[in-house]
Amino acid sequence: QLAFYFKNIAGRIEQTDYQQLISAIEQDLSEGFANANRAASAAADRGAMRALVWSEKVTRIQKSILNRYQNEGDKLLAGKSVFVCSVCGFIYIGESAPDLCPVCKVPNWKFETVEGGE
Repeated sequence: QLAFYFKNIAGRIEQTDYQQLISAIEQDLSEGFANANRAASAAADRGAMRALVWSEKVTRIQKSILNRYQNEGDKLLAGKSVFVCSVCGFIYIGESAPDLCPVCKVPNWKFETVEGGE
């Protein structure tokens, strides 16, 4: 019920393009993480600081994947699967999930396979 509630109030997500995604990522990297890190440091919140380190790493990886996709197109994904770490959000493109998440160090059974769709 809770998931249904939030899904309904979130509204429909419109199609975004490459430039909108890159702009949002760059804003997060230049402003969002700086602000969040200041707040976490001021509160001496070690858990938040660790989560921010993971999140910033994953955001940089997302930017790299978007840039690669912009250059390579569908060839980037040809014959490969997309895996996402359910703990930190790390994205991996390959034949099988890595044995260990390079960001948060959880085992590969924590990875979800992303199915393609239109």
